[in-house]
Amino acid sequence: MYKFLIFAVLCLLSQPAFSAYVVIVNQQNTASITIDDVKKIYSGKMASFPDGTLAKPIMLTDKDPARKVFLDKVLQMNENRFVAIWAKLLFTGNGIPPIELQSTEQVLQLVYSDRYAIGFIHKTQLNSSVKVVAEFR
Repeated sequence: MYKFLIFAVLCLLSQPAFSAYVVIVNQQNTASITIDDVKKIYSGKMASFPDGTLAKPIMLTDKDPARKVFLDKVLQMNENRFVAIWAKLLFTGNGIPPIELQSTEQVLQLVYSDRYAIGFIHKTQLNSSVKVVAEFR
């Protein structure tokens, strides 16, 4: 029984390490970006980084579990609300929705190659080609 309790506690304590995600930007991006800025960029309330440079948000498709976590924890909305916000902004000509990519590798490559890109990935897939500006679980 004692061993089971220790195992259960260790599993609970290690869970956050497996569910950590990071918001990434290009290495050349020098803007000071907060999680609130990320929320505004991805919800269409802000089209540029705090330093005034254009922001190009990148989303993983709705098949990727990181997207649901991002919508829930960072944007604090569900998929339907997110789609509705961007449909309205697109229809009124007041915004361009985030670029949707199929994989983390594609997100990393686009953020690496485009100084205006911002995206999110699972922390375990992070490499030194990009810069982390925020973390969420």
